[in-house]
Amino acid sequence: MPKGNLDGWLHLEVREDEPQKLTFLQRLNVAIEVASTLEYLHTQCDEIIVHNDLKPNNVLLDNDMVGHINDFGISNITSLVSSTTIASSIGTDQNNSNTMKGSIGYIGPEYGVSGKVLTKGDVYNYRILLLEMFIETRPTNSEFQDGHTIHNSVKTSLPERVMEVIYQPLLLEVDESGKMRECITAVLEIGIIPSMELPKDRMEISDAANKLRSIKNLFLREAGHGGGT
Repeated sequence: MPKGNLDGWLHLEVREDEPQKLTFLQRLNVAIEVASTLEYLHTQCDEIIVHNDLKPNNVLLDNDMVGHINDFGISNITSLVSSTTIASSIGTDQNNSNTMKGSIGYIGPEYGVSGKVLTKGDVYNYRILLLEMFIETRPTNSEFQDGHTIHNSVKTSLPERVMEVIYQPLLLEVDESGKMRECITAVLEIGIIPSMELPKDRMEISDAANKLRSIKNLFLREAGHGGGT
Protein backbone atom coordinates (compact mmCIF):
# COMPACT_ATOMS: atom_id res chain seq x y z
CA MET A 1 0.00 0.00 0.00
CA PRO A 2 1.27 3.51 -0.86
CA LYS A 3 1.26 4.85 2.70
CA GLY A 4 2.75 1.80 4.37
CA ASN A 5 1.38 0.28 7.57
CA LEU A 6 -0.24 1.82 10.61
CA ASP A 7 2.67 0.94 12.86
CA GLY A 8 4.96 3.19 10.84
CA TRP A 9 2.61 6.14 11.29
CA LEU A 10 2.20 5.58 15.00
CA HIS A 11 5.78 4.92 16.03
CA LEU A 12 8.30 6.20 13.50
CA GLU A 13 9.70 9.56 14.52
CA VAL A 14 10.62 10.99 11.11
CA ARG A 15 8.85 10.84 7.76
CA GLU A 16 10.58 12.92 5.10
CA ASP A 17 7.71 13.08 2.61
CA GLU A 18 4.64 12.99 4.85
CA PRO A 19 3.23 14.67 7.97
CA GLN A 20 4.80 12.92 10.91
CA LYS A 21 1.62 11.90 12.70
CA LEU A 22 -1.99 11.01 12.04
CA THR A 23 -4.69 13.45 13.12
CA PHE A 24 -7.39 12.52 15.60
CA LEU A 25 -9.93 12.23 12.76
CA GLN A 26 -7.62 10.07 10.65
CA ARG A 27 -7.12 7.69 13.57
CA LEU A 28 -10.86 7.58 14.14
CA ASN A 29 -11.47 6.80 10.46
CA VAL A 30 -8.93 3.97 10.46
CA ALA A 31 -10.44 2.55 13.65
CA ILE A 32 -13.89 2.56 12.02
CA GLU A 33 -12.57 0.99 8.81
CA VAL A 34 -10.82 -1.83 10.67
CA ALA A 35 -13.86 -2.50 12.86
CA SER A 36 -16.12 -2.52 9.79
CA THR A 37 -13.83 -5.00 8.04
CA LEU A 38 -13.84 -7.32 11.05
CA GLU A 39 -17.62 -7.06 11.20
CA TYR A 40 -17.77 -8.14 7.56
CA LEU A 41 -15.35 -11.03 8.08
CA HIS A 42 -17.17 -12.27 11.17
CA THR A 43 -20.81 -11.85 10.16
CA GLN A 44 -21.34 -11.11 6.47
CA CYS A 45 -19.25 -13.71 4.63
CA ASP A 46 -20.54 -17.17 3.71
CA GLU A 47 -18.10 -18.50 6.29
CA ILE A 48 -16.57 -16.86 9.36
CA ILE A 49 -13.05 -15.55 8.87
CA VAL A 50 -10.98 -15.04 12.02
CA HIS A 51 -7.82 -13.03 11.41
CA ASN A 52 -5.95 -14.03 14.61
CA ASP A 53 -3.17 -11.42 14.33
CA LEU A 54 -4.64 -7.93 14.24
CA LYS A 55 -2.01 -5.31 15.09
CA PRO A 56 -0.70 -2.03 13.58
CA ASN A 57 1.79 -3.85 11.33
CA ASN A 58 -1.12 -5.64 9.70
CA VAL A 59 -3.17 -2.54 8.90
CA LEU A 60 -2.13 -0.96 5.61
CA LEU A 61 -3.00 2.57 4.48
CA ASP A 62 -3.80 3.58 0.91
CA ASN A 63 -3.37 7.00 -0.72
CA ASP A 64 -6.57 8.23 0.94
CA MET A 65 -5.38 6.99 4.34
CA VAL A 66 -8.06 4.29 4.34
CA GLY A 67 -7.13 1.35 6.55
CA HIS A 68 -7.03 -2.19 5.12
CA ILE A 69 -6.45 -5.36 7.16
CA ASN A 70 -3.50 -7.34 5.79
CA ASP A 71 -1.70 -10.66 6.35
CA PHE A 72 -4.22 -13.48 6.66
CA GLY A 73 -1.43 -16.04 6.94
CA ILE A 74 -2.64 -17.50 10.26
CA SER A 75 -6.34 -16.75 9.82
CA ASN A 76 -9.07 -19.38 10.05
CA ILE A 77 -11.98 -19.83 7.65
CA THR A 78 -14.72 -21.72 9.41
CA SER A 79 -18.27 -22.97 9.36
CA LEU A 80 -20.81 -20.31 10.27
CA VAL A 81 -21.89 -21.37 13.75
CA SER A 82 -21.71 -18.50 16.26
CA SER A 83 -19.75 -15.40 17.18
CA THR A 84 -17.90 -17.05 20.06
CA THR A 85 -17.46 -20.72 19.14
CA ILE A 86 -15.84 -22.13 16.00
CA ALA A 87 -16.66 -25.64 14.79
CA SER A 88 -14.20 -26.46 12.03
CA SER A 89 -11.41 -25.02 9.95
CA ILE A 90 -9.98 -25.52 6.50
CA GLY A 91 -6.95 -27.81 6.39
CA THR A 92 -5.87 -29.20 9.74
CA ASP A 93 -7.91 -28.87 12.91
CA GLN A 94 -6.35 -25.66 14.18
CA ASN A 95 -9.21 -24.57 16.42
CA ASN A 96 -8.10 -26.73 19.33
CA SER A 97 -4.39 -26.47 18.63
CA ASN A 98 -2.08 -25.76 21.51
CA THR A 99 -0.07 -23.52 19.21
CA MET A 100 -0.43 -19.88 20.23
CA LYS A 101 -1.72 -17.73 17.37
CA GLY A 102 -1.04 -14.02 17.13
CA SER A 103 1.50 -11.57 18.50
CA ILE A 104 2.62 -11.03 22.07
CA GLY A 105 0.74 -8.14 23.63
CA TYR A 106 -2.34 -8.58 21.47
CA ILE A 107 -3.40 -12.19 22.13
CA GLY A 108 -6.55 -12.83 24.16
CA PRO A 109 -6.05 -14.79 27.42
CA GLU A 110 -8.36 -17.60 26.27
CA TYR A 111 -5.77 -18.77 23.74
CA GLY A 112 -3.48 -19.77 26.56
CA VAL A 113 -6.24 -21.83 28.20
CA SER A 114 -8.17 -23.55 25.42
CA GLY A 115 -6.28 -22.81 22.21
CA LYS A 116 -9.66 -22.38 20.50
CA VAL A 117 -10.03 -19.89 17.67
CA LEU A 118 -12.76 -17.35 18.44
CA THR A 119 -14.05 -14.24 16.70
CA LYS A 120 -13.93 -12.63 20.13
CA GLY A 121 -10.16 -13.14 19.98
CA ASP A 122 -10.13 -10.67 17.09
CA VAL A 123 -12.19 -8.32 19.27
CA TYR A 124 -9.54 -8.56 21.98
CA ASN A 125 -6.83 -7.78 19.39
CA TYR A 126 -8.88 -4.84 18.17
CA ARG A 127 -9.24 -3.18 21.56
CA ILE A 128 -5.45 -3.29 22.04
CA LEU A 129 -5.00 -1.79 18.58
CA LEU A 130 -7.53 0.95 19.37
CA LEU A 131 -5.82 1.93 22.62
CA GLU A 132 -2.41 1.91 20.94
CA MET A 133 -3.70 4.18 18.17
CA PHE A 134 -4.81 6.89 20.57
CA ILE A 135 -2.16 6.76 23.31
CA GLU A 136 0.76 5.78 21.03
CA THR A 137 2.18 3.26 23.45
CA ARG A 138 2.90 -0.32 22.44
CA PRO A 139 1.35 -3.03 24.63
CA THR A 140 4.81 -4.63 24.83
CA ASN A 141 6.53 -1.57 26.32
CA SER A 142 8.67 -2.24 29.38
CA GLU A 143 6.28 -0.26 31.59
CA PHE A 144 3.69 -3.00 31.11
CA GLN A 145 4.80 -5.90 33.29
CA ASP A 146 3.97 -7.63 36.57
CA GLY A 147 0.26 -7.50 35.78
CA HIS A 148 0.25 -3.87 34.65
CA THR A 149 -1.14 -3.69 31.10
CA ILE A 150 -2.01 -1.06 28.52
CA HIS A 151 -5.65 -1.75 29.37
CA ASN A 152 -5.12 -1.13 33.09
CA SER A 153 -3.16 2.03 32.38
CA VAL A 154 -6.01 3.55 30.40
CA LYS A 155 -8.79 2.23 32.64
CA THR A 156 -7.34 3.82 35.78
CA SER A 157 -7.04 7.16 33.96
CA LEU A 158 -10.68 7.41 32.87
CA PRO A 159 -12.49 9.68 32.96
CA GLU A 160 -10.75 12.22 35.20
CA ARG A 161 -7.25 11.92 33.71
CA VAL A 162 -8.18 11.16 30.10
CA MET A 163 -6.24 14.17 28.85
CA GLU A 164 -3.10 12.82 30.50
CA VAL A 165 -3.19 9.37 28.95
CA ILE A 166 -4.05 10.32 25.37
CA TYR A 167 -1.19 10.97 22.93
CA GLN A 168 -0.45 14.56 23.85
CA PRO A 169 -0.05 16.20 20.39
CA LEU A 170 -3.68 15.25 19.68
CA LEU A 171 -4.71 17.78 22.31
CA LEU A 172 -3.66 20.55 19.92
CA GLU A 173 -6.57 19.51 17.69
CA VAL A 174 -9.28 19.54 20.34
CA ASP A 175 -10.27 21.68 23.28
CA GLU A 176 -10.34 20.08 26.67
CA SER A 177 -13.95 20.88 27.52
CA GLY A 178 -17.39 19.59 26.69
CA LYS A 179 -18.04 17.32 23.75
CA MET A 180 -14.44 17.07 22.53
CA ARG A 181 -13.35 15.60 25.84
CA GLU A 182 -16.39 13.32 25.67
CA CYS A 183 -15.27 12.06 22.24
CA ILE A 184 -11.79 11.17 23.45
CA THR A 185 -13.12 9.42 26.55
CA ALA A 186 -15.68 7.48 24.54
CA VAL A 187 -13.04 6.16 22.12
CA LEU A 188 -10.81 4.92 24.93
CA GLU A 189 -13.77 3.36 26.73
CA ILE A 190 -14.46 1.25 23.65
CA GLY A 191 -10.88 0.06 23.90
CA ILE A 192 -11.51 -1.04 27.47
CA ILE A 193 -14.95 -2.65 27.18
CA PRO A 194 -13.98 -5.35 24.63
CA SER A 195 -11.09 -6.42 26.82
CA MET A 196 -13.09 -8.45 29.31
CA GLU A 197 -11.17 -11.61 30.18
CA LEU A 198 -14.05 -13.90 29.19
CA PRO A 199 -14.90 -13.78 25.46
CA LYS A 200 -18.65 -13.86 26.16
CA ASP A 201 -18.36 -10.60 28.12
CA ARG A 202 -16.73 -8.65 25.28
CA MET A 203 -18.46 -6.10 23.11
CA GLU A 204 -19.44 -7.29 19.64
CA ILE A 205 -17.30 -5.73 16.92
CA SER A 206 -20.47 -4.40 15.24
CA ASP A 207 -21.32 -2.49 18.42
CA ALA A 208 -17.81 -1.04 18.55
CA ALA A 209 -18.06 0.08 14.90
CA ASN A 210 -21.44 1.75 15.49
CA LYS A 211 -20.22 3.55 18.60
CA LEU A 212 -17.15 4.84 16.76
CA ARG A 213 -19.34 6.16 13.92
CA SER A 214 -21.43 8.05 16.46
CA ILE A 215 -18.30 9.48 18.06
CA LYS A 216 -17.05 10.60 14.65
CA ASN A 217 -20.33 12.39 13.91
CA LEU A 218 -20.20 14.15 17.28
CA PHE A 219 -16.56 15.13 16.73
CA LEU A 220 -17.32 16.57 13.28
CA ARG A 221 -20.25 18.57 14.60
CA GLU A 222 -18.21 20.00 17.44
CA ALA A 223 -15.30 20.76 15.10
CA GLY A 224 -17.65 22.66 12.80
CA HIS A 225 -17.53 20.24 9.87
CA GLY A 226 -21.09 18.95 10.11
CA GLY A 227 -22.08 15.30 10.43
CA GLY A 228 -20.44 12.43 8.57
CA THR A 229 -20.81 8.76 7.82
